[in-house]
Amino acid sequence: MGRLSHSQRQKRYQKAVYWAFVSEDGEGTPTFASPVVIDVRWVDKQEAYWDASGEEARSGSVVYPDRALTEKGYLFLGTIADLGGETNPRNLSAARQIVFHQNTVDTHAAGTVWKYLLEGRASGRS
Repeated sequence: MGRLSHSQRQKRYQKAVYWAFVSEDGEGTPTFASPVVIDVRWVDKQEAYWDASGEEARSGSVVYPDRALTEKGYLFLGTIADLGGETNPRNLSAARQIVFHQNTVDTHAAGTVWKYLLEGRASGRS
């Protein structure tokens, strides 16, 4: 997985809606925190990763956010106004689940670079 250069970190010019994964209810349905808008750099490209079952999979997008996120959370490229009133990310076909992350300490900038891979297609939708 590649590192994000200083100039790339400065290019978090896109907005995304983020739903943090909280837990699963008694029936296994995920619950999420209220959506928030964050700054990101969103790149639609595939990267290989190992999924929870140990199988090789491919992401649909790579996102570099301005903060740490939770796996199993969801991202939607846009703002809350773009959601059309929907608050459940599983009901939004354009929302993508976070399936893998890599955090790297950047010794040059004395900070952390967060990199998240998003699912390649809609999954787990009801």
